[in-house]
Amino acid sequence: SNAAMEFKSAGVEAIRQIGLTQDEKNAERITNNGKTLSDLKAQESKHVADYKAISDERIKLQQQLVDARKAGDQSAIDAALAGLAEVDKQEKAYQAESKKISDEKIKAAQDWVDAQLKATDGTIKAADAATQKILQTTIAAQGLALEFDKTGKAIVKAIEQDAGSAVVSLDTRLAQARKG
Repeated sequence: SNAAMEFKSAGVEAIRQIGLTQDEKNAERITNNGKTLSDLKAQESKHVADYKAISDERIKLQQQLVDARKAGDQSAIDAALAGLAEVDKQEKAYQAESKKISDEKIKAAQDWVDAQLKATDGTIKAADAATQKILQTTIAAQGLALEFDKTGKAIVKAIEQDAGSAVVSLDTRLAQARKG
């Protein structure tokens, strides 16, 4: 039966897990977190592209509204306003989704960093300067910042935007997409 097969494969997986050394478990965790990060990065790129489509729609509707007002066409004005209200709803949904993707990305990156720094005894070890640099570079490629507190604990954060730097945070990218 199907249930028996599932039970058997769960048993096989449990035995496989027991057989893995701490290092192997860690390597597996690093691989899985890395995959999660690239999936989230892809999701984020698609998200920005979708958002650009919403922004283009907003621009088109705003133009229709201007034209309809010039023409004094009430039904066209109503249609443009209804369309803009719909775009506002889509934008709100996108902002909620953006926050979710951002939070998931920070969590996955933190898990990935912790797994990189996990010692064989299961404790998180402090990273030396060279390791910190490598980890920071890797995390920066995900559009995130990695800081180390005075104990050497790694903390992943969203990058705060300063006007001169590259566009990184999703909200900033969405704002850019809206303008572009």
